[in-house]
Amino acid sequence: MTTTETRFPSRIAATAFSAVLQIAVLSTLWTAVYCGADGASCDGAEQARTYSALAVLTLCTRGAARDSVRSKIREGTLVFWFVRPMAPPRYLALRTMGGFAYNLMWLVPGAALLVLCGVISPPASWQVLVVALWCLAMGQVVAYQLGMLLELLCFWTISNYGITRTYFFFQDLLSGAVIPLWLFSESVQDAVRVLPFHLTVDLPIVVYQSEGIDMQTAHMALSQLAWAVGIGCLTRFLWVRAARRVPTDGG
Repeated sequence: MTTTETRFPSRIAATAFSAVLQIAVLSTLWTAVYCGADGASCDGAEQARTYSALAVLTLCTRGAARDSVRSKIREGTLVFWFVRPMAPPRYLALRTMGGFAYNLMWLVPGAALLVLCGVISPPASWQVLVVALWCLAMGQVVAYQLGMLLELLCFWTISNYGITRTYFFFQDLLSGAVIPLWLFSESVQDAVRVLPFHLTVDLPIVVYQSEGIDMQTAHMALSQLAWAVGIGCLTRFLWVRAARRVPTDGG
């Protein structure tokens, strides 16, 4: 992916422009919401700006990968995944790890630059930063596993386009990518906590903005691990079933 980006610098420029534009618009929005017309009281504005900016950076490279089960089925080349030495689940996992590393190349320098410019607030301590990065990594694992479930549906439905559009709508809404989850009512927040979506975006940012690490943070981190293992077992089972639907006989 890095080679592709360096060969096509316009993609880097487009990603940077999109991220800067979204952060600028959201920062202006939250300043207007919390500060009002007179700008006398801005309690909560900095927290909202930090949350939204980090959410934008977390998702700024989403969709950069072009490989998918749906595209391979459409092209008629899916069978080649199953005749290569590397198994499809391992190939997709390694590709996703590369995508996460590429996203960190945007997230870490971008967040550092925003802190230096005073757009977002820095973490309370380096311990908080380390735990936030850990929650970010585990959140990406959960997001990958959820996305893989959508990909595997193509083995039975041929196309997952409609389901994917619905999924990303709810994921963005319930993960905190659109608006901070604390703006929802308590009953909605309680319902969201039962689902895995908030573990992908909201939890890492909430940890980043926290004053320290407590038992609730540790509990949520363990919840991330449990969701990753549980969905991972389900996707592994579906991969075995999906492989049986792809004929690879011949010489």
